[in-house]
Amino acid sequence: MGKKEKVVVGPNNEQTAVVVAAGSKVKAEGTIVVNKQNMPYRGARAAWYDVLCKYDGRAYSEFLAEVEANRPSVYGPKSRHAGQPEPVPGWVGFFLRNGIASVVK
Repeated sequence: MGKKEKVVVGPNNEQTAVVVAAGSKVKAEGTIVVNKQNMPYRGARAAWYDVLCKYDGRAYSEFLAEVEANRPSVYGPKSRHAGQPEPVPGWVGFFLRNGIASVVK
């Protein structure tokens, strides 16, 4: 479960090398950068996006410590994991893959 570096083009066409953690545990080090836009998210996506925005410009380790203790969403009632907290890597990975957030060295 290593880390990959990739180049992401930011909102002002600047290129930034970002660290994307691969595997089930997101353990990248660096600073969270959120490409803030008016995202029409609802439900769990909106909750996770709000938390990410709170940590924009702060250390990724701070974000992980807070979110591991207080996850913003749980699995819905139809899930076999109903009521359990949703995994952090899945949501962080969603925002990283879609270019909404990045972790910069």
